[in-house]
Amino acid sequence: MPEFLLRLKADLLHGAMSAGYLLAGLLLLQAPTAGLRFGLLGVVAAVSLVVWLAAGRRYRLVADTPTARIASAHQGYVELVGRSELHPGTPGLGFSSMPPSVWFRYVVHQRRLDGKWARVDGGRSDETFLLVDPSGSCVVDPDGAEVIGSHRRVYYQGDYRHTVEYLLPGETLYALGLLRTEGGASAPLDRSGDVRDLLARWKRNRRSLLSRFDFDGDGELDLAEWEQARRQAERQVAQEHGEIRRQPGVHILRAPADGRPYLLSNRDPDRLMRRFRWWSWFHLAVFMAAAATALAGLARLG
Repeated sequence: MPEFLLRLKADLLHGAMSAGYLLAGLLLLQAPTAGLRFGLLGVVAAVSLVVWLAAGRRYRLVADTPTARIASAHQGYVELVGRSELHPGTPGLGFSSMPPSVWFRYVVHQRRLDGKWARVDGGRSDETFLLVDPSGSCVVDPDGAEVIGSHRRVYYQGDYRHTVEYLLPGETLYALGLLRTEGGASAPLDRSGDVRDLLARWKRNRRSLLSRFDFDGDGELDLAEWEQARRQAERQVAQEHGEIRRQPGVHILRAPADGRPYLLSNRDPDRLMRRFRWWSWFHLAVFMAAAATALAGLARLG
């Protein structure tokens, strides 16, 4: 499947395509020639086929990816279900007119002189937050995520309209993305490099180095004494590395680099799966209707 299909955002895609289908239907009714009608039907059939593949792909990913526990999840593309939470000791995100949230997206429109609204500003938060399940927690990096089912609030300030979507702490969160564990047993450590760095730090404090390893008191370190220092540095680094690896790793969920969907939603996973399945059937029905209408027209012309 072409990679760009996986990058299409469902919330934008389905709304735009539904409006496009309606517009195409109106144009078909008013098309003055058979050639124009066949051209419109061909475009509708091709586009609906592409969108059907995209929606079907999302449905299959949600339906076929088993839900994992954070503590035992494999490294890679996973499905997690838990509770969204702020990092301990951090304030909630958002604006004064909305409740504290873990994530938000906003759009600001200004009323023009003709009464129409024009977008003047917009953005989304990029601060990380936590997803917690009974087995543990992971850090969620929302950069690049497709957020579905967020709360929505609209408020006005003079000629400006603010539309804010947000996710609240403490609510159920469904996530489908790339899980990586950093630190702990999987921490990348350079034993020889750390030994060299430690010896270099010791050498910068010559008095301390001599007091520890100048056993004959001649003010210099011979080969045997330097070898003792190197062995002590190796033991210290090995101890420090062991302590690092005994620490729990930090699980981080982020967008996959290969273009697979990165989904965050406060909706029930079964409801989310039914949503993608319904959209998949809808676009397939449009494709079949457009193709059947075009074939019937060709048969009449024949």
